Amino acid sequence: MKNNKTQSRMPMLPFLAATMLLLLLGRAARAAEDGWTSLGAEDDFGVWLQPTGEWYVAGDAIVDPSDNRRLAGKPGAGVMINGEIGKTPSLVTKRPFDDVEVHLEFMVAKGSN
Repeated sequence: MKNNKTQSRMPMLPFLAATMLLLLLGRAARAAEDGWTSLGAEDDFGVWLQPTGEWYVAGDAIVDPSDNRRLAGKPGAGVMINGEIGKTPSLVTKRPFDDVEVHLEFMVAKGSN
């Protein structure tokens, strides 16, 4: 015999998942409406001062199979990679920012700083 509490919670799971999704989508929409500027890797480097050197957008960063002291990019978008040899200049935004909300992940090739 099944527990009545378990049965009553099961229909709630899809509702809770849908609610969370709507909350997250609403937050992203509000950020755009509130004048947030995305500095992410889904753009064309338009928010950065030019030149951006050899920075490029990739789907993922991996250790270069031919040289473990370098990184390589997989096709796609979402990750910014510091050129093929990793020595291109730092990125600088076109305008200053007072408050930032940052989510940052980084990968450093063997022998780097």
